[in-house]
Amino acid sequence: MTNRIYAPNIHLFAFHLRNGSNSEEENFLWQQCNQIFGQLDIKEPTNTPLKLTNYLDLQRQPHLRRTELLTNNQTFLPFSGQIYLNQSPLHSEGFAYPLRIDDSYALWLNIRRPEKENNQPTAPVSTEFLKEFNRKNCLLFKQSDYFLGQTLLITAWLTLEHKQLEHRHPDCTRKLADQCLEHLILDQSLRPSFYRQGELFGSPIFEYGLITQSTNYRHLLVWLVRTPETDKKFNLSYQQLLDLFFYRNKITKAFHNSREVYKELESQYKNIEQQLTQLEKYNPNQKLNESELEQLQSQLKTMPNMALNYTYWLRLLEDYQNTIAINIHNYQEKLEQIQRDTSETNLSFLEEFIAKNALTFQEQIQRDLNYFLPGNDLIDKAIASIRGIVEIEQTRIERQRQETEKKIQNDIEAIGVGIAAGAFVASSSGLITQKWSLPGSPKSSPYPHPFLISLILSSLVAIIAWGIIRIWQHRRKP
Repeated sequence: MTNRIYAPNIHLFAFHLRNGSNSEEENFLWQQCNQIFGQLDIKEPTNTPLKLTNYLDLQRQPHLRRTELLTNNQTFLPFSGQIYLNQSPLHSEGFAYPLRIDDSYALWLNIRRPEKENNQPTAPVSTEFLKEFNRKNCLLFKQSDYFLGQTLLITAWLTLEHKQLEHRHPDCTRKLADQCLEHLILDQSLRPSFYRQGELFGSPIFEYGLITQSTNYRHLLVWLVRTPETDKKFNLSYQQLLDLFFYRNKITKAFHNSREVYKELESQYKNIEQQLTQLEKYNPNQKLNESELEQLQSQLKTMPNMALNYTYWLRLLEDYQNTIAINIHNYQEKLEQIQRDTSETNLSFLEEFIAKNALTFQEQIQRDLNYFLPGNDLIDKAIASIRGIVEIEQTRIERQRQETEKKIQNDIEAIGVGIAAGAFVASSSGLITQKWSLPGSPKSSPYPHPFLISLILSSLVAIIAWGIIRIWQHRRKP
């Protein structure tokens, strides 16, 4: 089976959020482009390395939502170079097209084997030629928070030989597309899996990359051109296709980010449930000790922050849902514009992303919100329950403390009376030695011993005093 293609093109569409600074992150796309030029040995006419950053004006027309960013009112920065295949030099050329779209930067980088040289068609090349466009995986950008994603589009004309073979072996075109991918990305671990195939503008197109694989997701298309009509319609709609890829990557990025938010919310939701489970161990009739009460008070202090944090992640999930909805609308508008500009009636290959993927993303996020939104009510209930338990136990412990203090105070007062009575007895102890005669003796007295009289009287006084104190204590209770 033939593996030859005519005039292969690599189109790199990459997108990055602006963060309003001059940091390395802000210039990520342009630095990546410089690295690609370096890997491919692209030079200025003066034989110095070509750098896109030397031709940028990032402040150009800041009032416009969409504008090209090259100096001197340029639209494209053209370049040319040489690529060696089997030690034979082959001419290559291309352009860089940097621009600003709304809140983001975009880069369209094209590298190609030209269709003609010296007014003569160039010879078809093996699919192995494509590996020279991606030396050291320079076309595969690293992931970051601000990087929205990239779409790699390989376009190439089918040779006459392949068109003839296609009638006998319909699957040969898919195999050719697979070969294009395999030679562009030699590292199998970085190579996206086959997803689907269809037709666009009358030529077969193959899509690689499973959106559900949020880790190391890459989007790649191989578009094998059958007729000049395909090429004509592509040239008529290239700006709209760039925008489609922009909105597509924003939708995909938002969905992948929402999966990270989902994991965070799931963890926090489990924590909330654990907090409620811990509350269930407290019986309404159970009395708490000081340690248990302090634990509940500490828990009560952390719950408002938990509620604020949980609400933040919920709002972030809603933001991603809104981002997807806005970019679905933008994507559909661009599809309508392509239809008007090209009179193409069959855009099902491009429409499927919205019908099958983007709307599913929205539904998934909505299901997530329906599941996690009750978590706010659970936190409110937990706070109310803990606050109620703490208030009840604080009141009970305070009342118990007051009663204990009251009892101690009463005991002190009673003991004081006893001490006073004892002091009175002690003061009468001198009467013990006083002379006294038993009844019937010549000097007998009709009264008991003076000490006994004093002891009886002092005890009687102490009992009366104690009784009066007790009555007064009971009367003054709140």
